[in-house]
Amino acid sequence: MSRTLAAAAATFLLLLTGCSSDSGDSADAGDPSGSGGSTSASADVHQVSGAGLTFEVPDSLQEVDADKVADDTADDETVADVAEQMGMSTDQFNQYMKQVDLFLFDSESTGGFSTNVNVIPFPVPLPENSALQQQLEQVGATIVDTGETTTDAGDVTTISYSLDMAGQSVEGQGIFVDLGDSSASITVSSSDRDTADEIADGIVASLDQE
Repeated sequence: MSRTLAAAAATFLLLLTGCSSDSGDSADAGDPSGSGGSTSASADVHQVSGAGLTFEVPDSLQEVDADKVADDTADDETVADVAEQMGMSTDQFNQYMKQVDLFLFDSESTGGFSTNVNVIPFPVPLPENSALQQQLEQVGATIVDTGETTTDAGDVTTISYSLDMAGQSVEGQGIFVDLGDSSASITVSSSDRDTADEIADGIVASLDQE
């Protein structure tokens, strides 16, 4: 069962890294508020109810209500705007949002790519680091670095990677949280390695239980 998480994490990495934006223009995302660059001196705390986690990210990252998108109660125009910013069709974005517990994005794209964070809880234990790396490599990711640390939420495995998608270079970091009988995958993707690492480092440093 542990390979389920590794395979799913790789699948959603592949899907998410298709979220390249053709425009640097920002758009109103409806429920999300605020805009700006990929980093900020201020941070917002977000809850992941499906995994019982909380963490901080820069307040330039806007939250899209995954539940409203998944059950088709979100504003259609809002969903279409966000999907366009992420380089997806509305149908693709709706399908994607049915799988995530929390989705955050920066409406200011950098290098044609919108920095984003997604969180997926899994009802299975965390697999070994090597299994996670193998699955990421199978979707074309180049492993840059790996690490393990202990947080207030549990033990964490981090894997930094680079991935080329249709000529777009994506820099990311997977944060895999060991929750005992369950686990969670937090994926940070950006066009800039420093931005991805800064956001990921902030998440790991602030990870806690609800």
